[in-house]
Amino acid sequence: MIPSIIWRLIILMTIYCLIPGGVIILKQKETCYFNGLHFLHWVSRDNYIHRGDRSYMDYYTLQYLKAGRIWLQIDDHPREVLTAPAAWMTFPGPRFRYGNLPDTVWSHSYVAFAGPRAEKFVDSGLFPSIHALPVIPLSDDTEYCHLFESLLIALNQEQWKRGTHLLEGLLLEMQEPSVAEEPENSLDRKILVKAHEITRKPEAEYDFHRISAAWGISYDYFRHRFKLVCHKAPGDFLLGERLKKGSSLLRTTGLPVKMVAAQSGIDDIYYFTKLFKRCYQLPPGRYRKEFREE
Repeated sequence: MIPSIIWRLIILMTIYCLIPGGVIILKQKETCYFNGLHFLHWVSRDNYIHRGDRSYMDYYTLQYLKAGRIWLQIDDHPREVLTAPAAWMTFPGPRFRYGNLPDTVWSHSYVAFAGPRAEKFVDSGLFPSIHALPVIPLSDDTEYCHLFESLLIALNQEQWKRGTHLLEGLLLEMQEPSVAEEPENSLDRKILVKAHEITRKPEAEYDFHRISAAWGISYDYFRHRFKLVCHKAPGDFLLGERLKKGSSLLRTTGLPVKMVAAQSGIDDIYYFTKLFKRCYQLPPGRYRKEFREE
């Protein structure tokens, strides 16, 4: 019987003879999760005076107006005025014109990127695919500002994997509708107050059936009005805020995942892990590794 080491040598010699030039090429298997996205350039400017008039032929940008006011126009669409905080996107095809208003300055950050992964953003609806004003007002830009600053830091440190996560987080953040700021009636105002209470303390217990009964309305009507005001059903809104708190604790503390789950209002660590992975596309441990703030 021929020893296994001999068989290995025979196989290697056979490969050596079959490859032109006798060179054996070994290629390491790579994951494609972070592939296909190329960061081209990025910058943050304060007290800026600038006018732009261009078409972005082969790349995309994500722009963040931190302070000030500017005008923006795409192709022949009417010119619109943006007031900070706001975000907008550019993409290949149309002509973008923008600039500061007379006698004003503005502060803004942007990141430019390209590649097949960027095109998937369009296919999935994270990026606009029509030539309309792709502007997202930010009534409360605290989380958005944090993510954008973290993205710029990651790119400056050439942390491309983390940069990809943060960019996708920003795009997802822009998809989240904000809570209505001007309720139509007293019930909507009460719902808005309750929503802000949930945002401040999502780990607390909330029995929406009892709340609706205490307010003298049916749960179905409460749910209907809550969804109109907050753009989510009460249970989904609460769960989203709990996962946001969990993500914050993972980024900023060294607490075990079990304690993070409990302090976020979800006692079952397995349920927390399942929901967290569904929301952030990463399990809690890996999310912490990628996004941990020193």
